[in-house]
Amino acid sequence: MDGEDELRVKACTMRLFEDVASQEAPQRTFHIFGVNRGGTTAVAGVLSGLGIPLGTETGTNLEDRDFRLKRGLGAIVETVARRNEAFDVWGWKHPHSNGYIEDLLPHLRNVRFIVTTRDLGANALGMYARGDENAVMSLRASMKQTRRNLNFVLEHKRPTLIVSYEKLLLRTEQTVSEIARFCGVEMTADHMRKINEFVQPGRYKTD
Repeated sequence: MDGEDELRVKACTMRLFEDVASQEAPQRTFHIFGVNRGGTTAVAGVLSGLGIPLGTETGTNLEDRDFRLKRGLGAIVETVARRNEAFDVWGWKHPHSNGYIEDLLPHLRNVRFIVTTRDLGANALGMYARGDENAVMSLRASMKQTRRNLNFVLEHKRPTLIVSYEKLLLRTEQTVSEIARFCGVEMTADHMRKINEFVQPGRYKTD
């Protein structure tokens, strides 16, 4: 097994359509999305722990209220313009941004996607436990959202990191290290300490 194959086997995440110019650019925008009950909050906690601004009105789930579709696309575009002016590097989390993300692409500066995936059974059980859907509908909803996310990524071919929620929990340091590299952030022991405190199930915090 050569070095490249060994790295591939040990990897906890998967990069798609990586672009050196995008990776090294001083201005980068990260969008975290995935499926309902699929671990996007934990991944957002990683970016927040790495020092990447994710908005001010995020609540415990780190979901930026300024990016909710009910505000209208025009208001979201204005939010993007303000964030671009305020930060060279920033991001936001929205598990199911499919209602507006395609229309927003022309306004995003060097966008880099982070797509969170979760085991089908666990994801469907999470939906079912909340009463969002019955068992069959939960399974179908999880599969549909995952397929839609993959189709979007393959169609637009922007730099993308696929992150497994299960890998993040089981191999936290390795997964966080790979996320940090994708984000162009040098991870420190203090970053890792804060992230470890956040990502444990049931312990999500806003700081």
